[in-house]
Amino acid sequence: MDVNHIFNLFGDPGNKYNEDPPSEFDLEAFEKTPSFKIGMFKKLILNQHVFQKKLIDMFKTKGDEFEIDGMEEVGEYMAHHRAWNHIKGCDIENEIWQDSFTVLHDEHLETAVKLSISFFEDAEEYEKCALLKKIELFLEGSLES
Repeated sequence: MDVNHIFNLFGDPGNKYNEDPPSEFDLEAFEKTPSFKIGMFKKLILNQHVFQKKLIDMFKTKGDEFEIDGMEEVGEYMAHHRAWNHIKGCDIENEIWQDSFTVLHDEHLETAVKLSISFFEDAEEYEKCALLKKIELFLEGSLES
């Protein structure tokens, strides 16, 4: 997104930018940014209970014997693995990723990372835990700064 185009949206006659604002937002390009990926990771982890409820409601039929506990586990699995797909490409040594984490850093992001570490520890997926632990340590270090 070009900041220069924002000024054209207000129709300021004294605007030194004479270009027309872009007609479309490039969603595909935005989805590839670390900020988007971190935000989606956080949202999926923190909203997994909503996802679980929707999954249960989708498969539940009236008068059916339904194993809710099993569906809750499936919902949790799906939420964590879908969130992982967003964060797995994280390069914590990359300045763009670091800046994105710094800007998006809050207690909710820390909670999401800790919940995800706990989930993958229980599943014994330690490679995933290793990356998430690096992220957790970065967030703790950036908090001290």
